Amino acid sequence: DTSNQISVAGDYAWYYRQPERFMITDSAMFIQISEKDSLYLHGDTIRSVTLTDSLGISFRLMSAYYGCRIFSRDMQAKCDSLSYSFRDSVIRFYNEPVLWAEENQMTSDSMALFTRNRKADRMELFSSAFVASQVDTMRYNQIKGRSLTGYFRDNELYKIEINGNGESLYYLGEGDEIMAVNKATSSGIEIYIDKGKISVITENQSPDGVIDPPSESPESNPRLEGFGWYDRLRPKKILDIFKN
Repeated sequence: DTSNQISVAGDYAWYYRQPERFMITDSAMFIQISEKDSLYLHGDTIRSVTLTDSLGISFRLMSAYYGCRIFSRDMQAKCDSLSYSFRDSVIRFYNEPVLWAEENQMTSDSMALFTRNRKADRMELFSSAFVASQVDTMRYNQIKGRSLTGYFRDNELYKIEINGNGESLYYLGEGDEIMAVNKATSSGIEIYIDKGKISVITENQSPDGVIDPPSESPESNPRLEGFGWYDRLRPKKILDIFKN
């Protein structure tokens, strides 16, 4: 589809003209072509159907199932299944999705990525939102809440808002100069990101927190409930989208 700058491939494909739809399986891959950062998607099965809305406007809805993985230069993701609406340019991730944006890992029960002009614009994590980034081999910055909104600029994540039941645990200092760990709760948290790293964290609406010295023992480093580190599942290059 040159008009939408997309390409699909796979070992087996079925195409139907009326109404227009297709299914691809076995090494199925969808590519959204961009001059600077193309997006590559793999799932066991990829389907596309043409639907008509209440105004009589036709649009394409694509779905991918089982072991979905996405790779682009600035962002990667994995989930069990997803859908992509060509009407509103939204990718919806289902069943324990994980999304990586530079050094930040985001998880939730489900999420949606809103795109504009083939670039990430905004993302929503709808339930049990969790953001983590690795400080060193023993320590992780962690932020969680009921839901999350993330904002992108030029395909790079620059701001995160935690909405409701916010908890944060982050380390003060860098490298060998970790001086303290800050643990706080707040109904709302704002995080600003610079060059892939958390630069500012602001707890709004009656925050409550403590600052403790860092632990030297790996077993003693604190974890917020729901923490998990899934870097082993992250696609590091295009061909990694085909790994189970």
